[in-house]
Amino acid sequence: GAGQYFTPRPLIQAIVDVIAPKPGEMICDPACGTGGFLLAAHDYLVKKNPHLTGPEKKRLQSPEERRMTAYHETGHAIVASQLPHMDPVHRVSIVSRGLALGFTEIPPASDRYNHTKTELLERVTSLLGGRAAEEVIFKEFSAGASSDLAQATSIVRRMVMELGMSALGPISLASGEMEWFGVMREPGSYVSEETAGKVDREIGKILGEAYLQARQILENNRPRMDKVAEALLDKETLDEEEFKKLVG
Repeated sequence: GAGQYFTPRPLIQAIVDVIAPKPGEMICDPACGTGGFLLAAHDYLVKKNPHLTGPEKKRLQSPEERRMTAYHETGHAIVASQLPHMDPVHRVSIVSRGLALGFTEIPPASDRYNHTKTELLERVTSLLGGRAAEEVIFKEFSAGASSDLAQATSIVRRMVMELGMSALGPISLASGEMEWFGVMREPGSYVSEETAGKVDREIGKILGEAYLQARQILENNRPRMDKVAEALLDKETLDEEEFKKLVG
């Protein structure tokens, strides 16, 4: 399926700690600043270690599948570009990597060690942009959004169960070790059926609202979405500057 990924800060730091350039080789100009370094470091890491995103692959897709992938990735990128707290879209591509038919890269533009509720909700909205684009354009859904849905659900589940960022209030229901999807694994961990029901409803509510926001953004930016998707079908990959010129 198609994928969106955010390279975590510790992974980028591995460039310096583990695979630093050879003596005399620079990742970027000294004046590039922290944000510029992070972007350049991200590219350096992916280039030197293609296994992190999977090697590029040429898959034989039907014209309709290829078009759906283009709009799916465009959906991620357009939604992210319209949310004030999202980092800039660094690259959008419909070139297959690993199991993904395409990808949207949004690496951190600066050091960040904490996330607000607003930032997490915007990330969830962006993750749902691919699925929303499929509905807006094709009135249909593909299996390509499975990874996006898993990531979005994971973030929201943690917001509700661990971070106190929901209508359930400042409560943590993680009494022991918890899997990323929120499944209790430690013996003795307990959540009542009533509370579990409230958690499920709150997760569904937050995801539903984020999806509606993503869809509204795309409906309001349909001309931009068409321009980016057509450019992807023609060039396959758009860098940050190319994307910015298209969305204006």
